[in-house]
Amino acid sequence: MTISSFTFRLIIVFQLADGQPTRDYYIPGTSAKTLDETFSEFANMCCGAMGRELLSQFRHIGMSIPYLLEWQCAKYLQDLSPRMISSYDITIQSSARLKATLCMCCERQVEFAASAVEAVQSDGALELF
Repeated sequence: MTISSFTFRLIIVFQLADGQPTRDYYIPGTSAKTLDETFSEFANMCCGAMGRELLSQFRHIGMSIPYLLEWQCAKYLQDLSPRMISSYDITIQSSARLKATLCMCCERQVEFAASAVEAVQSDGALELF
């Protein structure tokens, strides 16, 4: 997914471990949805939350609709000449695993203050862009 303004572009690539623990974490109960469908909804919510936080400091924010790429595409992020690139291996509840790669491309120095706020559990409200 991407979030961008006139001065920066933040690209976030998620790679999911396609195992049963990851499926059990993201796919609720007996849902017929695939892991790709369910995680795309999750990524869309993350993109919206990040966009709302960044809007307080950057007036013009554009966000992408999450889309699926082959995992090999992540190795080409360096071709964008990013200012920063960082990857994280994440394990949730000792079982669901994913990798998140953040890539920040900037036209100029970008600084913003991120606040740590306790997450509020959502009831699944629909967010439209």
